[in-house]
Amino acid sequence: MKGGSGVIDEQHPRAAAARPQAGPGLRKRVASGVEADRGQLRSKGFADLVGAVPAATAVDALREAIVRGEYGPGHQLKEKDLTARLGVSRTPIREALRQLQSEGLAEYRPNRGVFIPEWSAGDREEIFALRFRLEPYAAELAARAIAPEQLDQLRQMTHVMEAATDSDDPDRFDQISLVNNRFHRLLAAASGSTRLDAILASLLNIPLMHRAFSTYEEEAVIRSNAHHREIIDALSVGDPDWAAAVVRSHVRIARNLLQATSGGVTR
Repeated sequence: MKGGSGVIDEQHPRAAAARPQAGPGLRKRVASGVEADRGQLRSKGFADLVGAVPAATAVDALREAIVRGEYGPGHQLKEKDLTARLGVSRTPIREALRQLQSEGLAEYRPNRGVFIPEWSAGDREEIFALRFRLEPYAAELAARAIAPEQLDQLRQMTHVMEAATDSDDPDRFDQISLVNNRFHRLLAAASGSTRLDAILASLLNIPLMHRAFSTYEEEAVIRSNAHHREIIDALSVGDPDWAAAVVRSHVRIARNLLQATSGGVTR
């Protein structure tokens, strides 16, 4: 069933039918070792939790800074400032800026330099409409192709987000958002489709997606964590329909929350 936005409503009975119920045996297999790992993670400081999934390169560091909103719309990315911040030479900074432009996270303005683009409400709707159609397909493919180590990484990221949700760190939602982004990026990569992964990267790695998560109340974060756990359950047993159904619902809820809390995004 389609709503006014043209996006299929996940509450339709066919969507519910696509999701098999996880019985005790499945829950036991998936949960094996989880509580021990979670206890170990909860014993660490929050910085250690986030550090469990590190960014490795200059482009990763800049991408995450942009996604977090450290550089707002219209901000100029100056090579000199970035080399000082990251402690690297200009060569990797130039390569990073080119990569960020190809991903749509930065734009070159002739005779002026590289800037952070501005995003409109129309951009938001287009991005979520594309995610709604492409991410479930990526989940279907991942259910058939995900490697054991990728599944372990998704579990680790989920543990991190769950432990951080229970922390008292005032920046926990901001930091959870970064791990959430990495979760969705890894899910796309696990599809095994290079083209699909690249397309979804261009949709996920933008500040609007971070903003969507930053609007969540704690209840919504807990629900998001539960979705991540169910996605992992579906991938663990290789059920593409189940994985796609959960991801579809997950993306739709994120879109609706952002629309309700920040409908005034303008260019």
